[in-house]
Amino acid sequence: MLTYMCVCGSITHAVPVFSPQLLGELYPDKEYLDKLLKDPGLELQKKDKSIYNTVEEALSYLDQRTEFWRQQKPMYTRKREKELKKYKPKPTRPIGSDPAKHIVKSLEEIDAALANGDAEKSLKQAEQTMKACLASDVPNKAELLATLHSCIGNALLELGDTEKALESHLKDLKLAEERDMLDAQSRALDNLGKVYSILGDYQKATEYWQKKVPLVRSPEEGTWLFHELGCCNLELQCYQEAREYGSQSLQAAEECGDQTWQLNASVLLAQAECKLENLEAALQSFNRSLDLAKALDDEQSQKAIGKAIEDINARLAQPDDATEGKDGEESS
Repeated sequence: MLTYMCVCGSITHAVPVFSPQLLGELYPDKEYLDKLLKDPGLELQKKDKSIYNTVEEALSYLDQRTEFWRQQKPMYTRKREKELKKYKPKPTRPIGSDPAKHIVKSLEEIDAALANGDAEKSLKQAEQTMKACLASDVPNKAELLATLHSCIGNALLELGDTEKALESHLKDLKLAEERDMLDAQSRALDNLGKVYSILGDYQKATEYWQKKVPLVRSPEEGTWLFHELGCCNLELQCYQEAREYGSQSLQAAEECGDQTWQLNASVLLAQAECKLENLEAALQSFNRSLDLAKALDDEQSQKAIGKAIEDINARLAQPDDATEGKDGEESS
């Protein structure tokens, strides 16, 4: 579902069901902006259009971030299942006496608790498992410790403690780099970019996500990573870079046949083209996005994209003030 549209100054957004865990520290800001927008005493839309548009844009961005991280949950689960398979111990001891088997089972429970929305339980169990792992002589100990740091960081992020989440993900990255564990490096870079993006530090998020690019192993992974890099560059007002990443995201989405990510990438491309004042190119990307939204039977996205197309057509129909002024000077 499309949740954000910024088209040449006009904002359209569809509001999904919000999760405090997904937004973390930003959730109170979202609540405040919602109340501000709906306050009948203020009547922002009538009294101050510029403030109204700013509030709308902020809410639109929060909508986008929430929906994006919600979409990442299934992908994260699949990646974690693959990781856990590597840690399955060989039956060298009687069942029940193998600490590695117990730790792997705990990792599965930690992930399940987080997936079910119980971040506190996930955090508590991860910390307990960390102590058990440190005290045990288990195979792949460094990988298990790195994974547990990642689990703790994810739980802390869900609980809104971004500073401690950063510390845990940095520990994950440090262990991964020391032991040359590429999968763990990719995971840590991913999570660090995510935390900095939530904090609004798009430059830092971009730095970590760019380091992850050479470690991408599938078009499914590439399409969302390039999309996120493009969104960060939009926020940093680096519009040409945003367009390049949007194009890469679209290419990866087409490669894996994922129409939802083709839609996301097409909208990103349109946004970047619009910021670059390439209205014809923006219109082309939005028309492609509309076709994809129809194929996905996504009515909310169809409405948002349709409004964007109307806005661009209206701008294209406006006379070129600069050209008119020049013609007037010549005729005089």
